[in-house]
Amino acid sequence: MWLEIILALLLGFVIYWFVSRDKEETLPLG
Repeated sequence: MWLEIILALLLGFVIYWFVSRDKEETLPLG
């Protein structure tokens, strides 16, 4: 159970980081 949750969070974080890296001009954190 916890393994699936951790993997899901990591996957979402990686996707968010990848998209943010591609769109640095729209990165809210600057």
